[in-house]
Amino acid sequence: ICAFCVNQHASICGGFGKAPPVGTPEHERWQANCRDTATGELHERCPCQEPKYFNDAGDQCELNKFDDMMALLSAGDGLRHVVAMDRKFALLTRVWCLAEVAESAASRIPQTVLICDDGCIDAEYRKLKRLDIRECEATRQEDKDEILAKIPDIDVFCEGLQELIMGAGGLLGKFADREAKLRSAAKLVRRASTIFFSHPGEDV
Repeated sequence: ICAFCVNQHASICGGFGKAPPVGTPEHERWQANCRDTATGELHERCPCQEPKYFNDAGDQCELNKFDDMMALLSAGDGLRHVVAMDRKFALLTRVWCLAEVAESAASRIPQTVLICDDGCIDAEYRKLKRLDIRECEATRQEDKDEILAKIPDIDVFCEGLQELIMGAGGLLGKFADREAKLRSAAKLVRRASTIFFSHPGEDV
């Protein structure tokens, strides 16, 4: 779990991050994340005095080392990357999560995906078929900028990401196959209905 892999006191515990421009959807999400979902009160900020190290701090920053860490771990045995999806697949709208899924595949780390149920796929299928890392979110814009800067060709990356997640052998591939079968079945039903209503009483 990413949140347990870094020292939060050496990074983000003392604030909410830079506010996005007022009036944007990003600012609305940022404001909502600053508050307790039950009480509506602002989250308390951590009072610790530990020094903070962000992306410009070089080796001392723990936030931007996920690719190196995964490459290192892949050299050992017994490692598996578990991708636990939420019902809305919001995980796939987070730039860090997509980058980690891609890095895991590139490092040949075995991957397992967990979903709530098949209905989640049906409800979010259209969104899942058009993943674009440029449209993803990050708590800190600096993180997103740094990740995108590492990608030589973003269009090619997005195509590979789509195949990795929704392709025939992808993380959600078996559900994509199911969708294709359902569409084929629907076409057959429509065709049969057309023939029947055009020529009632005849064999279909």
